[in-house]
Amino acid sequence: MYCIKSVSLLSIFNSLTKVEDCSSFVYYAVPICLYLKRLLYEATQSAIVTIMDIKKLFIATNQALTDVIKQITPEQFEMKVPAHMRYSDGQVLKTTINILAYENLCVPKVLHGEIGLAINKEFNEDLLKDDLVGNYERLSHVANEAVKSHADLEQIVHISYGDFPASGYLTDISIQRSTSAYDIGMLIGVDVSLPEDAVKGLWSIAVSYADYLREAGIFPPEIKVSDDASPEDKLLSLMGRQPKDAAVIVK
Repeated sequence: MYCIKSVSLLSIFNSLTKVEDCSSFVYYAVPICLYLKRLLYEATQSAIVTIMDIKKLFIATNQALTDVIKQITPEQFEMKVPAHMRYSDGQVLKTTINILAYENLCVPKVLHGEIGLAINKEFNEDLLKDDLVGNYERLSHVANEAVKSHADLEQIVHISYGDFPASGYLTDISIQRSTSAYDIGMLIGVDVSLPEDAVKGLWSIAVSYADYLREAGIFPPEIKVSDDASPEDKLLSLMGRQPKDAAVIVK
């Protein structure tokens, strides 16, 4: 897969109907089984986020990720990342950030219909060079501007696991941007807070098919929280991330 490490339910379903080998095209290196196709199709019928919202959602989540990366210290770039954030053993945070930068570089290319881009795990060019944060921020801005100016969200774009509307591509990468922001924030010890409308948008996507993605191994087990948990903590727990307020965890 290139330019993205997680896929929407619709993308998963369409991919599974086209290929026999369903392995390793998602954020977690866990195969998606063919028997999920029927369940995945049913859940696509209840999509909530509208096409009008998805551009703003991508920009909000991508900016949140950039804001986290801007807080990484030089020493932290050499930290080894946990299994769910890496493509290879011993991968350090700088490599992860370089891949995220590559995904930003790919956004305008994908939206312009380019094909044949390298998949993430095969990409080995150093985009960060001597200005790790500055170069990342520059490419993030390029991606945001490309999304902001892209008018045709029904346009079919080409990604490594199939051809989909641009809105589906942006849905996929918005989920991935949010989980990356939270995961990196947790790793380096900084707080991550998404805007309220972004939390609502992500919730409306994730809640529709979290159970299916969890069964497939894409989301870790849900963390049960109380009814009075904040919307963001409910989102985090749904995606298998630790809520910010430990007091809301249901033992």
